[in-house]
Amino acid sequence: MMDGDTRKADYGCEPVRLAFAQTHDKAFAFVRTARPGRVLDVPCGAGAFALRLLRAGIDAHGCDINPAINQAPEVPFKQGDLTKRLPYDDESFDVVTCMDGIEHLENPYHGVREIGRLVRPGGKVFISIPNYLSIERRMKFLLTGCFTKPVTREMFAEKFGGQTFMMHLSPIGYPILKFALEQAGLRVVGLDREKVKPRQYFLWPLAAAIRLYTALWPARTRRRWWLHETSSRAIFWGGNTLLVLAEKAGQPALGHVP
Repeated sequence: MMDGDTRKADYGCEPVRLAFAQTHDKAFAFVRTARPGRVLDVPCGAGAFALRLLRAGIDAHGCDINPAINQAPEVPFKQGDLTKRLPYDDESFDVVTCMDGIEHLENPYHGVREIGRLVRPGGKVFISIPNYLSIERRMKFLLTGCFTKPVTREMFAEKFGGQTFMMHLSPIGYPILKFALEQAGLRVVGLDREKVKPRQYFLWPLAAAIRLYTALWPARTRRRWWLHETSSRAIFWGGNTLLVLAEKAGQPALGHVP
């Protein structure tokens, strides 16, 4: 692991954006609203989002496991692995953004703890993950028994270059992510979707059956299963990506997940 800042030669073009444009736009609005002093984007990929923040006058930094794909030499960059300790001091950022990164980790709990370690008390966190609990994803799971597309050895070598961090290793849904965030001292303050998928509305008969069935549950049971959140518009009728907004409390976390 390299602890020093790394700069790549200017590619002469804009960095490649690895997340959906709508996710970048909503993350940008979130950061601007937070009025941060210092922001970390991890994993930053080619550096497109961090560069956008930097050009808006925000003190943005990037961190990624693969420095070879960095295309934003203007952005202060450090190589780092979210499954290990990142090369930054505790509570050194006002905002941490993590777009489409948690699901790539062998240990997403550790990655969330690292995010919690790096953000200052009262600081903000923006995390995006695949929305595995949308009505469309639930239907696909019912039909296939899979949250993500299966990967063969040949596909692993050809599409992912033999690198596990390129894959969706941990199909983590909202309830597990919320638990991990809370254990890291972070409180969920908002949910959003990156876009609306009109074709999902063809599944309204299935959605209506689910709503009707769970409406018959006692209120205590519905609360126990967090249906007020998992049945929300952002999740149930969400797009491809779930956006989770969190903040760090002014006191340390109560415990850790092993």
